[in-house]
Amino acid sequence: KKRTVVTNPGRTWTKLYLRSLLVDNSIYFPEHLLYEDNEIMPLIMAYAKKLAKVEDYLYYYFVGTGGSTTEKRNDQNQFDRLVTSINMYNHFRDRGLLQDFGPEIEYRFIKLYYVITISLCLNRFDPPAMDRLFEIRSYMKQNHPDYRRNQYFRQKENYYTKVITSANDVNPILSRAINNSTRAMIRLLPNKMKNKLLSPRSALLGN
Repeated sequence: KKRTVVTNPGRTWTKLYLRSLLVDNSIYFPEHLLYEDNEIMPLIMAYAKKLAKVEDYLYYYFVGTGGSTTEKRNDQNQFDRLVTSINMYNHFRDRGLLQDFGPEIEYRFIKLYYVITISLCLNRFDPPAMDRLFEIRSYMKQNHPDYRRNQYFRQKENYYTKVITSANDVNPILSRAINNSTRAMIRLLPNKMKNKLLSPRSALLGN
């Protein structure tokens, strides 16, 4: 169970925390960055000694229509996720926690830094953020060259994700071409199916 929640810790705002869990383990939110929860949530789960789930509905989250910062188009602040993802991995490395959670935190990093960012670059920027695609491709080659061997990546990611990341490994121009072709084909589908596949939370967009 511990490995499961480190791999997928969920949202910060869906939980209550003991102050001592954060203070005693020197866990702090990074300042002036979006996606700050990406950096610390796996760390919180790694240090938590006990987790309990409440079945009652006590919090209601309103999903807007593109007004939030993380839903905007062409917003360079969205690339804060690159910083917080690297910081997350480095926290585990520097604290000696990769020994216990190496594959789990590597997969979390792959998902946040690479998989979702590829989708972000291709689908939320006009034109696509090609410079960032080349940047993350270079970082992965230098720091995580064998990421495709990660057991969670192999088990959890869908076929399209594996194709688009593989294409980006070769050349981001190829990943852009595949993404454009896929979206063009989807637009030929019936509206109900098309809207589902092209929605911001679809598997196609990697969210």
